[in-house]
Amino acid sequence: MSLTRSLLGMAFASADLLMEVDGAGRIVLALGAPPNGADTESLQGQLLADLVAPGSRNTVSEALGRRAAGRETVAVQVHWGAAKVREAELKIFGLPELAPRLSCALTYRGKPAAMAALETGAPPPALADGEGLMRLVQSAMEGLTVQQRSVLSFTFVDLPGVEGYTTGPKGEALMDALSRLLQSASWNGASAARLSDERYALLSQPPGIDQLNGDLER
Repeated sequence: MSLTRSLLGMAFASADLLMEVDGAGRIVLALGAPPNGADTESLQGQLLADLVAPGSRNTVSEALGRRAAGRETVAVQVHWGAAKVREAELKIFGLPELAPRLSCALTYRGKPAAMAALETGAPPPALADGEGLMRLVQSAMEGLTVQQRSVLSFTFVDLPGVEGYTTGPKGEALMDALSRLLQSASWNGASAARLSDERYALLSQPPGIDQLNGDLER
């Protein structure tokens, strides 16, 4: 019997999804059962942080940023289809000879459930102003490597005329939906800002901003 197959079997006995990520946190290899029945090939090239809900992105990015040799385990919520998440345990293991790559193992816990914010009607994180956004970014960047920072960028969103629709009950609902949309597209779910009545900004990465563009068009 092949030793490689035996080791792989033992690995799957303790985890649902095995991944290797590069220095920027992008998945370069995936084996096992991706979230919500996706295929492993579709994960390649994605940021590991994109697999988790906004509330878990900081946790994942900071854990990857520490890049310490040895193993670290963090609790996360994984995206599971439309408006659902699943509790999971993410183990990150760094071997010096594989640096800057890291080995990751994801183990699902319990059953998929509705996102808390959508289920309870909880509001999204408030949009920061320009200065507040810079403070948030500075704090977040401290735990990231140079490679991880390189995939992030500021995106500016201009919505001419939107200020005429932001008053009254319908206006409040519109702003709530806009805040939720911008925050969900931001890097960690809480890095969007309102710079003026018509201009917004967020710290983002390509997959998130591509989705935002489609949502805004709709």
